[in-house]
Amino acid sequence: MFSLSPLGVTLLAVTASLLFIHRRRRNARLLYPPGPKGYPVIGNVFDIPQDVPVWKAAMSMGENYSG
Repeated sequence: MFSLSPLGVTLLAVTASLLFIHRRRRNARLLYPPGPKGYPVIGNVFDIPQDVPVWKAAMSMGENYSG
């Protein structure tokens, strides 16, 4: 039967968690499309013009920020 010492279990857990964190950070950079930086809670609310319909503003921002 195969058994691990407490030190072996700890090293295995630390290694697995470091790999998990590394993969999440690497993949997190790829999830968001290009665009303006937003504020922490309200995002980009102030970037939307108030004098045109929302769909026209979204089309304009899409043209500006498409890759």
